[in-house]
Amino acid sequence: MHIIGRNHDAVLRCITPMLSLLSHRPVAELLINLVSFEEVNAGSPTVRWKFVQALSTFKLYTRLCEIVSGSKNDFCDATSGAAADVIIELTGKLCLDDNGEILFSPFGYVPELIDGLVTAATSTELSLVRRTDCVRVLLEILQKSTPEEIQLPIQQQQYMYMEPKITMVTNKLHR
Repeated sequence: MHIIGRNHDAVLRCITPMLSLLSHRPVAELLINLVSFEEVNAGSPTVRWKFVQALSTFKLYTRLCEIVSGSKNDFCDATSGAAADVIIELTGKLCLDDNGEILFSPFGYVPELIDGLVTAATSTELSLVRRTDCVRVLLEILQKSTPEEIQLPIQQQQYMYMEPKITMVTNKLHR
């Protein structure tokens, strides 16, 4: 994290090549794990915050949505579908994370992002696969942004007679 999240240029050098290889599942999983900090030792909260800021400056969600919508025609349908899967999985994980809010900001402040997905979803010039990927991403954004609070996954209780503890957290995509 210290190296990748050091600054915008480091993120650009490390993450950009991953975007073109998203159709390879291990690359997509690595990107998801890095961004959501799953199975990754993020170090201190300061290092984690710097990494998230660098990802925000890199405009990760904007770039992923461009791959899905085909506004960057450099990518095939398989990569588009993989980018849609990454967006969907990351959105689900980052809705629960305090640092996720900064990565979601393009959805509220970059109208071209949502407009691009809607335009691509309704375009007859794109393949059905690409249009379906756009719709999947739009539905995920809509579904995740609706509730004000999200229930965390219920954890197994130590004793069977104990009621499961339900924990609610603020939805970072809701704002």
